[in-house]
Amino acid sequence: MNQLWIYPTARALRVVQSRHKEHDGLLPTLMRMDEFERRAILMDGRAEVDPIERILFLREAARFDRFKELKLDLDLVKFFTKSDALFKFFEEMMGEHIEFSALSQAD
Repeated sequence: MNQLWIYPTARALRVVQSRHKEHDGLLPTLMRMDEFERRAILMDGRAEVDPIERILFLREAARFDRFKELKLDLDLVKFFTKSDALFKFFEEMMGEHIEFSALSQAD
């Protein structure tokens, strides 16, 4: 059975983790309260993905012909290291309500 244990501070979490390391077996999922609250916000039609999934989804979404015009290397290791800048670029576009198709007209 999956278990989630929530602790108020990082220090409390470290104490529990050190106790669990003394025993063999699978660890339960341990999380700070602030992280739980951040993840627990639900919005219709939206979900939060972890950072690695996010990169893999972006890599999959980048598989279309016009994406090649951006001249970005899709090799997984290189893509992984550059993806943070790419995400920030797309997040800024979204925040400014700029369509991808408008990029060719921008400087």
